[in-house]
Amino acid sequence: RAEFDSITNDCLSLYQTKNNLHEASFLSHLMNYDAPEGLRLATAEMMIQGYDNGGDILRMANNIVKFKQSQMMVRNSLEYQRKKKELRVYTLSLDDFIAQPAASALKFFDFVFEEQTNVSHE
Repeated sequence: RAEFDSITNDCLSLYQTKNNLHEASFLSHLMNYDAPEGLRLATAEMMIQGYDNGGDILRMANNIVKFKQSQMMVRNSLEYQRKKKELRVYTLSLDDFIAQPAASALKFFDFVFEEQTNVSHE
């Protein structure tokens, strides 16, 4: 909790505190700050994103760790080994999705429906 408060305080110390930026938007701050201050503000904002509803970057990292732990737990489970089941995780690159949304969606459907059919080839 203290680390989150520190990030929040850093963000608040940079946002709408300078005379020419009291009413300015987030983008205006980024355009008017020097690179280190802008990077601090952008990073803090991404970490907390409104404090009560933010933390996406922290949650993403935690999700990766938890999915890996879950895969290991399932892999070592006698019940899953007996049933020949596994926990599969699909990672979709946002860059790939932006560049090729249709192909990315078809790859996702192939992953989801692998046992039924190969969607991308129909």
